Amino acid sequence: MITEREADLGEIKIIELDEADVVTNDDAAQELRDELKNMGVFMVNMMGAPGSGKTELLKKTIPVMSKDHTVGCMCTDLDTTLDSEQISKVCNNVVQFHTGGMWPYVAADGSRMGLMELISEDVNLVFLENLGVLISAAAWDTGSTINVVTVSTSGGADAPLKYSYIFAIADAVIITKSDLSQATGFDPKVCEKNIRTVNDSCPVFTVSAKSGEGINEWCSWLGQQISSYVG
Repeated sequence: MITEREADLGEIKIIELDEADVVTNDDAAQELRDELKNMGVFMVNMMGAPGSGKTELLKKTIPVMSKDHTVGCMCTDLDTTLDSEQISKVCNNVVQFHTGGMWPYVAADGSRMGLMELISEDVNLVFLENLGVLISAAAWDTGSTINVVTVSTSGGADAPLKYSYIFAIADAVIITKSDLSQATGFDPKVCEKNIRTVNDSCPVFTVSAKSGEGINEWCSWLGQQISSYVG
């Protein structure tokens, strides 16, 4: 079901997600991925724990990527529009997923519903701001082009060991809130070492949405992935 809710900067389109079929989801996800490839649409699945900084990272990333791409964002929450209202400040094409609390994940059919809304606006780069969960979010293939995992300096350097699967499927890992490293005692070298125990090939970026550290490096890498994808 699709509804609209008034926000400070206009209307936010809300998509109420239904429970997905675990048996058919992988096939649906691959079919969606093939369709996006044919259309030249690049989809980034942003995953991370609650408070890992996904929204603030996107608020810094989207303006940079919008210089060369038409960007859209699909935000996910149980039943609020808090994140989509924030993202709407830097992105003209935003939809909000509501899971209703019964199934804390986004699957391929949900992605398709959101993408059809965004592609109608000629969007060619889509961010899925997934739910703040580290288990169910990783278990469902969303049909995305790449998977990106955020881990914050306040979340612990041992997260890659405790939630190994989500880091194993990551195409990139972003360590966020680097400006808090000293206060939290977070050691990025230890975190990266732990990441390498489950994923020895993905790039690791250390960023701060507050200071801007690492944002250009992360966006440059993403731009290279998009160029290779459409090229």
